[in-house]
Amino acid sequence: MKYPRCQGRKYLSSLKMGRFAALLFVTTACGSVAAETENRPETSAPSLHIRYEKSAWLTDMSKRLEDRVSDREVRMVLLNGVLAESKRANLDPQLVLSLIDVASGFKKYAVSSGGARGYMQVAPYWTKSAGSTDANLFHVLVNLRYGCTLLREFLDRENGNVRKALVRYRNQMDGQFNDKSLPAERQSDFPDIVVRLHNTRWRYDTASM
Repeated sequence: MKYPRCQGRKYLSSLKMGRFAALLFVTTACGSVAAETENRPETSAPSLHIRYEKSAWLTDMSKRLEDRVSDREVRMVLLNGVLAESKRANLDPQLVLSLIDVASGFKKYAVSSGGARGYMQVAPYWTKSAGSTDANLFHVLVNLRYGCTLLREFLDRENGNVRKALVRYRNQMDGQFNDKSLPAERQSDFPDIVVRLHNTRWRYDTASM
């Protein structure tokens, strides 16, 4: 399983900032454009079809997540965030859900033994790399923005190799979130478990939104 490189990466070298900060900057800028597009009226047949597919996806994923996140409003904020940030970073939302499942067990306030935080277990030093000293990694949308940007970066570094990118992602967590309700895993198991869940629990065969 491989992913294409993110559009616009050839321009990053011209920016006088760190590699990760540059990618986060481009992701945020592209996101503002996407937001403007999403706010336009959707009346054409293709747009209505996309809205139907999105609604069907949200309904399906919400049912699957119900036993892990009981509050429906919390589930919908998380799932809408996963869709938006996956789209910005050119990621499969099912892969992002699978990563969250293994990394934090969908615990919003999870903290690993190494200090990584939130749903996607993002290490605090990444916020400093992006030039931010007050980013709240427990805020769902902030956590997803950083986590998806990191995963995109690691996929690009590994030329789309998902398992190698997941090894890099696991390493940045610098520790494990200890949840007694989840089975213990070796660090080397992380990419295989994420890929397995991507192909089973979080598999979704309909075309992406």
